[in-house]
Amino acid sequence: MEYSEIIQKLKQERIAQKKSLRNLAQRLGVSAALLSSIERGITPLKMSQFLSICECLGVSPSDFLEDKPQESALALAKKMEQLPPRDYLMLGNLIMLMSASTDEL
Repeated sequence: MEYSEIIQKLKQERIAQKKSLRNLAQRLGVSAALLSSIERGITPLKMSQFLSICECLGVSPSDFLEDKPQESALALAKKMEQLPPRDYLMLGNLIMLMSASTDEL
């Protein structure tokens, strides 16, 4: 996940939890202006701040750092459905062949 996506996700989580910038900043021991600057991408987010924000929001840092495999697989499946039927079948056969050869290892 890109840095800007992590920042956006943190902001979205804060908003979803109906926590104001001022409230979260106060819990973190920083100014609301600093937190706003971080959310806008002006000030870099330090790892210690990231961990503190996650703790205050009650979310796991790994939720922001890892792509969820289920989402990636679903996105790939949707893209595959848009292929012409011939290409879709060819790709399916290729996947089956690749998985068969790895099973034999």
